[in-house]
Amino acid sequence: KSIDYNKVNYTEKVCVVIGSENYGVSQELINISDQSIHLPMFGINTSINVATATSVALYHIFNKIKK
Repeated sequence: KSIDYNKVNYTEKVCVVIGSENYGVSQELINISDQSIHLPMFGINTSINVATATSVALYHIFNKIKK
């Protein structure tokens, strides 16, 4: 189960794995991951493209780490 990216404590080392828009991340990578995060979606949208999601997530993570 994934965690809202706003609720994660980014004090540990972070490795970001980005899946493809069509296939996501392999089950093997999911199985060895400590956590899986998601960006909450509002309104009628159920997804955003991988480049946009990556940009939003990395911006958020870097801002949390540098504080």
